[in-house]
Amino acid sequence: CPKGYKQSGASCYKAFDKKKNHDEAAKICRAEGGSLAMPRDQATNDFLVNLKNEVDGTSWFWLGADDKNDEGTWQYADGEPFGSYRNWFPGEPNQAGGNEDCLMMFESPRNMWNDQGCATKQKFICQIQ
Repeated sequence: CPKGYKQSGASCYKAFDKKKNHDEAAKICRAEGGSLAMPRDQATNDFLVNLKNEVDGTSWFWLGADDKNDEGTWQYADGEPFGSYRNWFPGEPNQAGGNEDCLMMFESPRNMWNDQGCATKQKFICQIQ
């Protein structure tokens, strides 16, 4: 893995301790040679929870998924649709305010998924294949 990244399975991940909107965060990850992190299974998700909490357990972190193309149809940053694994916080995704299209992970101890307005500035996790 590149400097600052930690390996889990076939991928490398890094939690960034700076706040960007979803597009800006995705751009930084692309510049690093990857994408925002895509938790497709429980093991990866658990790894990302630990990774973000080491950096900042009190903040929200962007992940690599959205339902911008079709409300309620979530897909990962690589265009793959969500599989069977989901880790939504109870009551989420709720499309609050009619404009929550990007995936994020709550602070500890909630550590679960939420849909959030993509313009919100939050910390983020990058994934390099």
